[in-house]
Amino acid sequence: MKRISIIFILLLVFLFGSCRDNNIPQNNNQDPKSNEEENKEEDKEMASIIIKNDDIMMSLSDTLVLELEKNNYDENIIRVFDDVIIPNNVGTTSLELVFNNEVIKKITVIIYEKPDVVKFVDLPETLKINEEAIIKTNVNDVIITVTGDSAFYDEELKTIKGLSVGSITVTANYIYDQSLSVSKTIQIKKEAVPANFTLVDSNVNAKINEEVELRDFKFVYGVNLFSTIEDALNSESEIYVGYINEQEITINKSNITLYGTMLEDPLEIKITFENAVSNITIKDFMFSGDSKIVFLGGNKNIEITNNKFLDITSVAGTWQETNKYTGGIIEFRNSTSYHNNIVIKRNTFNNVSECCINISTAHNVLVENNTFNDFHRDGVRFNHGIIQEECTWNVSKNIFKDGDYSAVYLRTYGSDSSEIYHYVDIRENEFIAVAKKDGEFIASVTLRNYQEGGACVDIAYNTFTGSNKFIFLRNNATSSHQTNFHGYVTGNTFTTVPAKYYFNNLNSSSDTESTNPRQTKLVHNAFMDDGSDIKPDAKLFIGNYNNTTLSYKRVEKLYHFNLHHVLFVDKKVKLLDDVSSIDDGKFEITPLSITPLFGGTYYLQHDDDSFEVVCIKNIELVVKFINIALGEIGYQEMDANGNTGTSGNYTKYGAWYGINPGAWCAMYVSWCANQARVPTSIIPKYAAVQSGMDWYKDKGLFQYKENYTPKAGDIMFMKSNGASHTGIVLYCDGVTLYTVEGNTSDCCALRKYSVNNAKITGYGTPDWPYYNPNGYNFSNGEAQDGSGHSTT
Repeated sequence: MKRISIIFILLLVFLFGSCRDNNIPQNNNQDPKSNEEENKEEDKEMASIIIKNDDIMMSLSDTLVLELEKNNYDENIIRVFDDVIIPNNVGTTSLELVFNNEVIKKITVIIYEKPDVVKFVDLPETLKINEEAIIKTNVNDVIITVTGDSAFYDEELKTIKGLSVGSITVTANYIYDQSLSVSKTIQIKKEAVPANFTLVDSNVNAKINEEVELRDFKFVYGVNLFSTIEDALNSESEIYVGYINEQEITINKSNITLYGTMLEDPLEIKITFENAVSNITIKDFMFSGDSKIVFLGGNKNIEITNNKFLDITSVAGTWQETNKYTGGIIEFRNSTSYHNNIVIKRNTFNNVSECCINISTAHNVLVENNTFNDFHRDGVRFNHGIIQEECTWNVSKNIFKDGDYSAVYLRTYGSDSSEIYHYVDIRENEFIAVAKKDGEFIASVTLRNYQEGGACVDIAYNTFTGSNKFIFLRNNATSSHQTNFHGYVTGNTFTTVPAKYYFNNLNSSSDTESTNPRQTKLVHNAFMDDGSDIKPDAKLFIGNYNNTTLSYKRVEKLYHFNLHHVLFVDKKVKLLDDVSSIDDGKFEITPLSITPLFGGTYYLQHDDDSFEVVCIKNIELVVKFINIALGEIGYQEMDANGNTGTSGNYTKYGAWYGINPGAWCAMYVSWCANQARVPTSIIPKYAAVQSGMDWYKDKGLFQYKENYTPKAGDIMFMKSNGASHTGIVLYCDGVTLYTVEGNTSDCCALRKYSVNNAKITGYGTPDWPYYNPNGYNFSNGEAQDGSGHSTT
C-alpha cells in the first residue's frame, strides 16, 4: 500500500455490507463489553479506525471487532481473541478472514503509533538561491506539500532548492490523521557573494580597495566596482550596470558587453559609441526620458537585445520624409564608413516620441521579435545610403501597434551597382492601427528611394489591421535600371479595409510606370473584414497591375498551413476546407485535418488550384541545445581562487558535474544537454571523452569521419597523442566543419576544421526525436535554412 496516497475514511459497516451481499450469514455474538456505556465507548473507538480498500490501519490504542474467523497473522503485531483484534506492536501483517473453512478476504493490518505532534527537523528559516535543504519530520508517515514558486520541490528526494527571491510554505500532514500537521514559511534570499563582474554604481561612497556589499553582492571598490563606466571600461569588458549618475557617456572601446540586469529603476542617459568600435552588446536595460543610443559610423557586430524603452520623450525636430531627418532612440548615423551586422531583437518600445530605430549606411541588419507600442514617429527607419555590397535587411516577426507614422520606412534601399543586389525582407510582422498621420510617405510599410542598382524586395506573410494606408512603394529608378528591381507583395493578410489604399505604387499623377518598378507583383494576398472575405475595391490600389493577381481565396486556404506553408512531420494541422493530395501517400488527410507523413516538398490540390507544401521534421530540441552551447562562448576556466586567464580547470560545468577541478570539454557538452532538457537517452552525461565515444558505439550511433558528413547537433570526438577532446557540431558544408567547444584554449569558443583533419576520429549521432535530414547552417551562430532565413 502506498502510504502517501490520500486515505478515504470508511465506516466499518461498508465491509460488513459487502459480506452480506455475498450471502454470508451474520454472526450474532455480542461484543465482550455488555453495558450501554461501554458500547458507546467502543463505537467511538471503531469510528477512528481507517479502512482503505482491503487494508486496516489502527492506532495502538484502538480495538476492532470482526465477526469472522481469522487466520495467518503475525502475533508480534496483533493478537486476536474471538472477534476482537488487539494491537501488539507497530508494524504490518496480513490477515485472512475465513467463513466455512474458506478464505473470503485477505486484508492488510497496519498498526501505527499516533504521535503527540508533527514537527520539522532542522528545516531552516531562510534558504539561499541554489541552496538545498532536506525536509525531515519527527515521524515518517507524512504528506509534504510546498506552495510558492520561489523554490523547487523534489518529491522523490524530499528536498527544496531556492530558485528566486520570495517565500514558500512547507506543510507536512500526518497520513493517518491529517488533523495532525505542521507548516513553515521559508524565505528565499540571495547570498552576498564575491562578484566576478563589474557593477557601475555612482551612489557608492567608498575608498579604493574598500569592500562594499551592494544588492546582495560583495565588491571591492576600484577592482570590480566603479562609479563611472569609463573607469569600469579600463578594467573590464563585461559591465553590469546598477546606476549611472552621468547624463551622457562616450565609449571608444570594442569587445564590450553592457548588462542592465542590476538596474532597479530605468536609466535616463545618452550613450555614444565612437567610429569603428565593434563587437558591442547592450542587453537587459530599462531606458526612459531623454535616453538615446548612438553609433557614429563604421561600427560592426552590434547586438541590442532584451531592452525596454519606456516613456521616451526626446525628439529631434519636425518629422520629414527626406534623409535630413535623423532622429532615433537607437541611431546608426550616416557615415562614409558603413555599419555592418546589426542585430536588434526582443526589445520593447512603449510610448516613444521619437523614431524608435533609425539606421543609415548599413549592411546586414536584422530587426526581429521586437514590440513597438504607442510610437509617435517611425518605428523602424532606414534613412540614408544605398548599399555597396550584397546584403540583407530583415524586419521580421515584430509587432507594431498604435503608431502615428510608418511602422517600417525605407527612405533608402537598393545598391549602387546593377551587379550588386540588396535583399529587403519585411515578413511575418503584425501592423495594427499605425500610419495615423496624413501624408504622402506615411503608411504601414513605406518604401521611398531612387534605386539605381539592384534590389529584391519581399513584403510577405504580414498581417495588416486598422491602418488608413497599408503599403506605399515609390522607386524612381531610370528606365535602364527597371529590370534590376524585383518586388513581391505576397501572402499577406489585410483584415480591415483601409481609408486610402492597400497599395500605392505611384507617388503622384506625374509619376508613370517608367519611374516606378513595373516588376512589383501583388500575388496571393488575403483580404478580410471582421473575418469575412471581401473583394477589394480596385480604387484602393494605385498603379500598374501588369502580371499581378489578387487571389484572396487561395491565401485563406493556405493560411491554415502556417506561414511559408511549412508543416512538421507527424504533427496534425487543423483544416477549415477540404484538400486532396497530388503526391499520394505523403499525407494523412481527413475532412478536418492533415498530417504529413514524410519530409520533403509536395503538392496539394484545392478545387482547381494546387500549391506547394514543405514538410520538415521538428528540430526544436536540437536548436535549443545548440543555442545554449553558443550562449556559453567566452566562458573561461578559473583557478582555485576564482581567477580567469589561468589553467586551473575550475568551471561551473565541473561544479555541476561534481568533478571540480577537472578536464571539462565533456562536462560542458553534458551541461549544455542538461540545460536544454535533452534526455540522457539521447546525449549521455559523461566526463571522460572515451566513455562518451563508447556510449555512442554501444548504441550503434557512432560514425567514423571517413564515410559521414556531420550535421547540426552531432557530437565530435577527437584523439591525438593520447589526449582526448569532444565538442558540438554546428554545421558542415562537406569541406569545413564548424563546432562549439569547451576547454579549448581554457575557454568556450567556436572552432572550425577541415573535415579530413587527422585529429578527428568521428561523431556521435544522437537519436534526436525530430531533425532536418538536410542539416542546418549554424556557422553564423543561428540556425538557418536553405533560403538563409532564420529558423530559430
